[in-house]
Amino acid sequence: MPIKRWKVKSPDVSTVSELQERHNLCKAVAEVLVVRGIESDAVTDFLKPQLKNLSDPFDMPDMLKAVKRIWQAIQNAETILIHGDFDTDGVTSTTLLSWVLEENSAKVKCFLPHRIHDGYGLTADSVKKCGEGVDVLITVDCGISSYEGVLEANKMGIDVIITDHHQPGSELPEAHAVVNPKLNAERPDLHILAGVGVCFKLCHALLKYGREENIGGIQPDLKYGMDLVALGTVADIVPLVGENRSMVRFGMEILRSQHRVGIHALCTASGVSGEINTSDIGFRLAPRINAAGRIGDAKDALHLLQSDDVSKAHALATKLDDYNKERQTYELDAFNEALDIIYANGLDKKKGIVVYGQNWHRGVVGIVASRVTQEFHKPSIILTLENNELQGSGRSIEGINLVDCLDGCASELIRYGGHPMAVGLSMETDKLESFSDMFCEHIETSYTDANMFLPIVSIISILELADVDERFFNQMNYLEPFGHKNQRPVFQFNNVLCPKVYPAGDKHCKGLLRDNSGGEFPFICFGRKPKDLPSGQWDVAGRPELNIYNGSAQPQIQIVDVRPAAI
Repeated sequence: MPIKRWKVKSPDVSTVSELQERHNLCKAVAEVLVVRGIESDAVTDFLKPQLKNLSDPFDMPDMLKAVKRIWQAIQNAETILIHGDFDTDGVTSTTLLSWVLEENSAKVKCFLPHRIHDGYGLTADSVKKCGEGVDVLITVDCGISSYEGVLEANKMGIDVIITDHHQPGSELPEAHAVVNPKLNAERPDLHILAGVGVCFKLCHALLKYGREENIGGIQPDLKYGMDLVALGTVADIVPLVGENRSMVRFGMEILRSQHRVGIHALCTASGVSGEINTSDIGFRLAPRINAAGRIGDAKDALHLLQSDDVSKAHALATKLDDYNKERQTYELDAFNEALDIIYANGLDKKKGIVVYGQNWHRGVVGIVASRVTQEFHKPSIILTLENNELQGSGRSIEGINLVDCLDGCASELIRYGGHPMAVGLSMETDKLESFSDMFCEHIETSYTDANMFLPIVSIISILELADVDERFFNQMNYLEPFGHKNQRPVFQFNNVLCPKVYPAGDKHCKGLLRDNSGGEFPFICFGRKPKDLPSGQWDVAGRPELNIYNGSAQPQIQIVDVRPAAI
């Protein structure tokens, strides 16, 4: 594990004081808001977001054209096909849109591609496979680069409506309508929406237009679909700021009610009890939904979320849990093999890591890439053999654009795509060595600052343990939901003693922290055994949190990093 750099933000004292006084905030929460760029006039909207402040869905290009065509299909009893994706964002989008359409008497079919048999996105083959008898095809969470798939649909006389949140290319597919927030340069705040967020906007626009034109849209109450919006948005790791924050904040309340039979069954199978939080989505619910698409068939996850039959829902949730256990086995085996290859070949000494395993399951290479990048804090490409070519995924670190890296290796690749932090790619089997050399050379020459390859611990400010009191936790709740770009804040605690420490499982430890302020706090430290902790006094970077166990909330500090006290 590489050494971490601590960066203390040290927000402006006068600005912090002004926020404290004007909004009656404790110092720590005011510091978080200042560090995250929330100005005084925007504090109330940030801490207490309201759905009424969501933007008009018709701000998105082609939205009116899309909803008019959908209402035409409903009125003429035409068949509408929803083409989704096999991850949680795609599954929740498909569930949400099918629910809204069916509540308005639409003839609806759903199709989710099989990761291995169909591949990603709207392809010509998938259109041929599912397009017979279809009049309107709506993509959710995919389609923005599906040129061949749209052309095939056009040949079959199908009107295609694309709804997607991925980056558009220089040209758009020849679809009837293309709804993508990134096509509106005047609303950059909407560019962060997940696929299910775009789908929610489509549903909102559809119902709004139906009511205004007196042709429908009275049902359903869209707020009861916001559990799906929260689930898909958090799972897709988009920034939890702006409209995402508002929708997830409200959607979490609906999710906690577990009004959806499939959600209740999934929570039971996932061991989620009590008040659901975003961590439960990220580490328990979404992995099981994703596992269906990775290991089995994403349709099982779709049928679970659509189900209103308790026994069928529990059977499907159990099936997803089994998929997840299988995924964990494949993932752990591949990760351990990857580590062996990396250390045996000195790949850990390079600035970029490329690893190939012939028998690794295609559905887990992306997760393995994430784990390798996290382990070494370097961009990584993980490849396996599939259909007589090497296929894989890559993950990056802040500041290194993986798409740019692959642009520099394009001569060695069959196809590739993605965004700066995550890519998919394929190549001929004899290109592995040349690609690896070219990839690592590109990173070596393009990114010369050695500090880039040291993980950063971003710290809000320095606190004493006594600062972490009941008021601190009460007001910290205002900052939720936590997630990408709105992480649970990390603070620094200096010169602390550890009068007690003991193992927690095989790889972790728990104990007690004490400092000169008179404060005393339990801590948990993941990934370190007691023997791995420094002696004497410590400086600690940690997240104060409430550990909820058996319905009881106990304050603790989750240690992110620890080092001998500077004193």
